Order: sequence, then structure tokens, then C-alpha cells
Amino acid sequence: MLSWVTRLFAKRRPSPTPTPAPTPRPARTASAPAVGKAPPVVPADPPPPAPVAAVCDPILVAAASGRVLAHFHKNQPGPESFPSSAARIIDVLHQREPDFNKLVHMLGQDAAITARLLQVASSARYGGDEVHSVRAAALKLGLRQVGEIALGVAGRSLFEPAARSQRALFPEKFDALFHGSMTSAFSAAALSLAARVGYSDRAFLAGMLHDIGKPVALQALAALHLAGQLDPRVVADGIDDVVERVHVQIGATMTQAWSLAEYLRVSAAQHHDAEVAAGPDRAELHLCRVVDGLAVARASGVMPETARSSAKVLGLDESRLRVAATEHADLAARVTTIFGVPDPAAAAADAHAPQPKRRAG
Repeated sequence: MLSWVTRLFAKRRPSPTPTPAPTPRPARTASAPAVGKAPPVVPADPPPPAPVAAVCDPILVAAASGRVLAHFHKNQPGPESFPSSAARIIDVLHQREPDFNKLVHMLGQDAAITARLLQVASSARYGGDEVHSVRAAALKLGLRQVGEIALGVAGRSLFEPAARSQRALFPEKFDALFHGSMTSAFSAAALSLAARVGYSDRAFLAGMLHDIGKPVALQALAALHLAGQLDPRVVADGIDDVVERVHVQIGATMTQAWSLAEYLRVSAAQHHDAEVAAGPDRAELHLCRVVDGLAVARASGVMPETARSSAKVLGLDESRLRVAATEHADLAARVTTIFGVPDPAAAAADAHAPQPKRRAG
């Protein structure tokens, strides 16, 4: 019996069904067909099977992972690599009672943040009335949402290599990592509010930064490739495997170097652990594990056990997870709208959607 995860995402993303075996064509005979029986129907030729993703040799992945870690430790970004504007926004939002005027003044000094806030506040989603100031945008969107959008804009540089040549190698992958990060951030914050678990502002930051080791690892991979120090087979089929293998170690190191809050360091270092203890100081970590599971389920229809165990710790039942799964997909679309970054999961679904049959003629 299909799980609710499979049924839910089957409605949003049609998955390919197995092709039935063709019915053998009966032998031709000179005699006329029996009375009352229609001649047998011969099915059309079955469509070609879906392509299977290539798998890189684990030995090559392990060797490349070692090179990436060595490159990272040799060229590790310093504390100053964390965007100062993002740090200032975090400081304001983490106050017991955030200062609205201080935040508005701060955001108004950043042209990129201001432009994005005005664009979102003037969009059809919020009535379409044109907004001309950060203060008006903040009043229209609310302090929490303004802070989230501003953090996304301010933190975008963490997902972009300084060298254009590095981004040019893997532009879709860098964009996908940013999209996934912001979707996790919005989803973790929404789930925190809906389930009354942890603090939504902390959940947003944990969702945004728990996988921060991935873009740093991808930058190291790009640098190694440009230097001719990567096996071409890894570049062709093993990039994602290498990034997945090293990102926790790199993320834990960077959150420590940036002197981020303890809950952010824990979220980066332990979100793939097999078991995570319960406790109020681990709420954001468990939320990250759940939203990671929602992302996996959206792509595959199966939620990992690590996500289910964290959902159990947080007291999230199947009904709550179904709602969160629907919201996760909606928030992924919202991230695309706000930041102009394509949703890789939606693109993959479109690529695998059944194509309309052509009429013979």
C-alpha cells in the first residue's frame, strides 16, 4: 500500500509507470474470425525506458572527497566571509523585542535588500499596489517576513563563489543549493509556528544555514577542476556524491569559524546523525531534519527514517506531516518567485512528466 507521502507527491509530480509487456500478435490464419469476436488489438510499441542516472565509482568519490577537504582546509574562508549585513539583521531579529525602526533603517541602507523588498511588497500576491519605501514594505509584509527576505538577499553571497569562472562551471548546482536552502528556511519557520515548536526566527536561520557546507564544498570542487586536479569521471557523475559526503564536516567548521550561535553549529554538525536526543535546545535541529525529509519525499515519494524519528521527537503526527509536505512544495514555488531562482524539483518533475501522444496520420 502506498504511503501518504507517495500519494501526495504523485498528485503533484506524475511518476513514470512500468510499461506492460506487449500482447503477442496471434498467428495469421486463412479462416475468418469467429462470429461475435472482435479481432485482437495489438498494442503500440512501448515507449523507451527512462534513462538511469550514472553512478560514479565510490573509490573515485572517496579520493575526490579527500582532495576537496584538503583544499578547503588549506583555503578556508575566514570569519569575515560571513556577510556583515546578515550578521546585523540576525542581531536585531534575535532581540526579545526586535526594534522595528532600527531594522527598517538598516535594511534601507542596502540597495539590493531594498529593491527586493519593494518588488515583493508590490507584487500581485500582496494586492499589486506599488510600495515605495522599506517602511511601507515592512508594514505591509510584517516584521518577520521582511527579516526573512532580507536574510535571504544578504546571505546569497554564501552560495556564490567569488570567482566567476567557478560559478560558470556549475551554475545550476549553485542555484539549486540556494533554492534548497531558502526553501528549508521558510519551511522550518512555518513548521515551527504551526506546530509551536522552538522559535520561528531560529528555525529559519537553521534551515538556511545547516547545509552551508554544500556551496563551500562546491566552490572547492570548481577550483580543483579548474586546476586540472579532478578525475573527469567525478565531474561527469560524482559532483553531488562528493558534496554530500563532505558538507557536514565543512559546515560544522565554518559555523564555528563564523562564531554563530550554538544551535546553528549543532544544526550544521548533526543533521545527518542517525539519532538525535530530544530537548528544547535541539528543536531547530529536529526541524531541519524534518524539512530535509520533506525535500527527499518530494523528489522520491519516500521520507527518510531520520526525518520520521525527529518528527516523533517533536510530536508531529502523520496529519501534521501531510500539511507540512504540501506547504513545503508551495514554499518552494514562493522562493522561486521572491528570489528568481528556478526550483530544481519542479524542473525534474516537468522533465519526467508524460508527453502527449501524437496522432498517427
